This record gives sequence, C-alpha cells and structure tokens, in this order.
Amino acid sequence: MNIKKFVAGVLSFCVVAGAVPVSAVKFVDNSIVASAADYTEGTYESLTYQKYDDYVVISGCDESAESVDIPAEIEGLPVTEIGFGAFRNCSSLTNVTIPDSVTKIGDYAFSGTPWFENKREENPLVIVNNILIDGSTCEGDIIIPDSVTTVGGRAFYESKITSIVLPESVTKIEALAFGYCESLKDVTILNANCDIHDWHDIGMYDSHIFYDGYYNESLKPILHGYDDSTAQAYAEKFSLEFVIIGTDIVLGDVNGDNLIDASDASQILAIYSVQSTGGTPVESAEQLLSADVNGDGLTDASDASTILAYYAYVSTGGTDNIETFMANNV
Repeated sequence: MNIKKFVAGVLSFCVVAGAVPVSAVKFVDNSIVASAADYTEGTYESLTYQKYDDYVVISGCDESAESVDIPAEIEGLPVTEIGFGAFRNCSSLTNVTIPDSVTKIGDYAFSGTPWFENKREENPLVIVNNILIDGSTCEGDIIIPDSVTTVGGRAFYESKITSIVLPESVTKIEALAFGYCESLKDVTILNANCDIHDWHDIGMYDSHIFYDGYYNESLKPILHGYDDSTAQAYAEKFSLEFVIIGTDIVLGDVNGDNLIDASDASQILAIYSVQSTGGTPVESAEQLLSADVNGDGLTDASDASTILAYYAYVSTGGTDNIETFMANNV
C-alpha cells in the first residue's frame, strides 16, 4: 500500500470533517504530505529506517539507547534524512554521531533527549550539518550565522524573537520555521533565490513559515529582501508587507559613512548593550548584518574588537579589505 498517500488522505478528511483538533493539525509530519513515495522499513542496530528508491530515512530508535552512530549508508543507499521525531522518546540518549550525508533533519527529531538539551545549553541556536534545527529558546533580535544553509521546520516555533536576519548562505526555509512567533516583527532574507516552504499549492491547508491557517494579524511580520526575489514573491502571495533592501552591505561599516573605524566599533558596542538588556536596536537589518563582522550570528564585543584591529591595520598603511584581513589575522 502507498502508506503516505493513505495517511495524507486520512488527514485531509479529518481536517474537513472537524475530527482533528487544531492543536493536533499543527504537528503533522511535513514529510507525510511532501512525498507520496513508497518505502520499505528495516532495522539497523538500535535504529529503524525507511528505504526509498535512492535514499534512506532514519525514522526511529530503541528508546533505551544511550548512544547512536548513524551510518552514512544502509543497504548500499545514502542516509540523507532523520525523520520527524525520530529520537523524540529516547530519554537516555546522550551521544549521537551524524554523518555528512544527512542533509535534512525533521521537526522535533531530537527533542527531549539529553543530547539535544546539552546542545542547546552550549548554544541556543542548535546547528547540525549546517541545518539550524532549533532556536526556540532565543529572544530578541537574531542574526543567523553564515554557516547555516537550511532553517529547519519549526526551528523557532513559538519563540520570543523580535527580528531575524538570514544570510545569503541560507538556501531553504522549512515549514513553520517561525511558526506562532507572536513577537516577530521583521524577517530579512538575503538570499534572493531562497526556497521558502509552503503547503498552499498542494491543497492541504493554508500553511507556510509563519502559521498554518489558524492565525491572527500578529503573525504577519514585515518581510525584507531584494527586489524580484523569492522573498518578495512570498510576501505578495501571502499579503505580507515587503521592504526592498539595498544591495551594498559593507561588512564593518555599520554607520554607513564609507569608513571602517572606531565609530563603527562604538556603534557595535551600543547595539550589544541594548540587546544584553533585552532591548531592540534601532539599526536596520543591513546595519545589523554589517555589524556581525565575524559571521557568528551575534553582535558583540568580539566584532568591535575585530573592527578596532582592522582600523589600526589600515591606519598604519594596510590595504587589504576587512574580509581579507580577517582571513589572514583572525
């Protein structure tokens, strides 16, 4: 039987008939609707998996497992995905090895595991294989590090973030990545061709990165991006306000005076001070991105220090731009 077509059909019927409460609908596995492919199930050590024609998805694990080493291949096929909630009930799981072959990690794949909680304590932006899988404990203004290529499904679900900047490195934003973030006012997407997920076109129900059809006006932030970008098309499709941003973002020139000097470092420290006390900086998305000199997603003293070092270098006759200077000295 085509399992996924069957499940999708049942879900569609239940939504129409009112048999499934709203809260239940919000937590549907994105992959159920995204693919109608057949698969066979199997086990590998403590793991369960789904084998498709040309790839394998890890779908579950022995709930008593304390350590798992996910293989790069199973039955001669690459393991490319960790499925929705695959390790969610593994309350003893403290060690996980994930191969580079994994390019997709489903919603809540590791939620509730000690491994995941430890990761989140290390950094509230939990990033695995360049996939940002969780930022739900973040607050205030966020700049995503430029190592991230995908913002996973429900990554910031119901978080208290107020604005977020996604660098050019982000090529994909999964469903409900910013779902029900009621304080979120501004989202800046700097990849003009970013793949921004929604279910609207396949007839499930009105769902995208901010809400799934059950929403109010507070869940409609302002979208910022380049002219003729996918972000602009997305804003038009879902009646979101869109602001076109400039194309000339100069790293380090926070105040826009065409110089990188002590005044820029001072402005970075002012931004850091405001953010540290829970406030919202008045700077634009372009300025905040320019201030994150080291590309770690934070605007803090280390960025100011780098600018001061660069200023000293230029003042003594240095001619490299700031990117080359950092590559050679930081």
